[in-house]
This record gives sequence, structure tokens and C-alpha cells, in this order.
Amino acid sequence: MSAPEPITDDRLQKVLRAALSDGQLGPLVERLERSSGLPNRPNWGFARMVGAALAGERSAGRLLLALALGEPPFGRIVAGFALATRLGARPDPAELEAFESLAGDERRFVREGAVLALRETLAARAGALPTVLRTFAPLEDGLLHAAVLVEALCDRSVLDRVTDGAEVVRVLEAAMSRADGASRSEERLQGLRELRLRLPDALAAACARYRVALDWLERELTAGKESAEAPRERRAFMRPETHALWQETVRLLGRKKLGTADLERLYALSDAG
Repeated sequence: MSAPEPITDDRLQKVLRAALSDGQLGPLVERLERSSGLPNRPNWGFARMVGAALAGERSAGRLLLALALGEPPFGRIVAGFALATRLGARPDPAELEAFESLAGDERRFVREGAVLALRETLAARAGALPTVLRTFAPLEDGLLHAAVLVEALCDRSVLDRVTDGAEVVRVLEAAMSRADGASRSEERLQGLRELRLRLPDALAAACARYRVALDWLERELTAGKESAEAPRERRAFMRPETHALWQETVRLLGRKKLGTADLERLYALSDAG
């Protein structure tokens, strides 16, 4: 993705300076919301531009936390772009907690902003992916948070820059375990629905990119088939939601450029379990 445009609007620069130096948050929030594009399509380019400007300011930490923890949605989105960039370079517990709040926002367009921001950071830091993923590891624990992480990680703009798929598989395996192990009370949560919705696309993209991911998928499907076909006293079946998730992953893989033999094995395994 190309670098954000620099800020050339003198009035915007003025309210940014006032917010950074004097803590005058109100005029900045008003300016951001006026240019947000909401309630229709968010103005992602504007959010990236302002977020990039704030990310480079050493003194912006307090302002970014105020934006990220405030209610106005576009201020949260702008903060997300800045926070993801800063966290990719230097972990900070308070800034990470603020970014987590964005990934867990119930509003889809705020989470979408978190996805785009995190995706840019992962792509930019692809050569140090294990380190960056350790910084963002707390996202793996939540449901909405994990959905944001897998959606950001398994985009082609990231996967094409990552040569070793082991860390990608680790994140996906944790997300699958989180979804499969969800409690009965969690079945009603938006986060679980979102995670299950995002996982097949992410899994298919990773399996089409890395042999290690495809081998892991085959092992999971084989284990499910063997459990379903075991003697009665040892027989176990996948929960229906997990089975459906694997089946959708294999269906999506059918559109990828996989060998016929691989696809035939996966289709056969995904029908069992």
C-alpha cells in the first residue's frame, strides 16, 4: 500500500498542533468527524493521513489515548492507524490496551479501521512478523479481537510478504481453538459469529499460500475423520459449527490453484467428521 499523503491543510495542521501542545481535543474531534464520511463510507484515506501524522509525534501518546478511548467513532479510527504503527515499532501497554478497545468495538466500521491499520503494520513489518505478533498477542484472547487479527493477517498484502507460514498457522490454530471451544453462553455473542465468519477466508488464503498451512488443515480434518470413525466407546464428533467452518474453508480452497490430488483428499476428509 502506498504511503499516506502528507497533511497540506493549514487549518487541520493548526488544530493538530493545538491538540498536541495544549490538549485542545474538541476542535480536532470536530474536524475529524466533519471529514469522516460517516455515517456512510468512512474516509479511510483521511484517517490514514492524520493517523500517520500523529504516529510520528513523540508527544502524541496522551492525545491518541484520548481519541481511542473517546466515543466519537472517527477519532477512534484515526487513533487506530497511529497506534498500530507505533506498536509495530515499540510495544507500549497503554497504547496496546487502547488498540484492543478498537478491535473489540461493536461498530463494524471501527473494527474495519482496526483491521486496515493492523494490516498495514503487519505488511510493513513482515520481516519481523513473530516479534510484531507477540506485541499484538492479547488480541488472540478475545472473539471480536481475534476476528480482527485473522482478517488483517491473512490478507494477500501481508501473506505475499511473509515467506515462513509457521507464525500464521499458529495464529489461525489459536483462533480455531477459540471458536471450537466456545462456551454455550458465548454462542449468543457477536464476537463468536464474527470470528467464525472471518475464519474460512483467512484459512483458505493461508492454505493456498503455505504448504505448512495446507498440511496442518489436512491433519485437522484427518483427526476429525478418525474420531468420527473410531469404535463407539472412543467415538467423537466435531461440533456442527466447526464442521461447517472446515467445509467452507475447503470449498473456498476449491477456487484456488491447488493440485487436484490435494483437493480430492481435502474434499473427502471434510465430508467426514
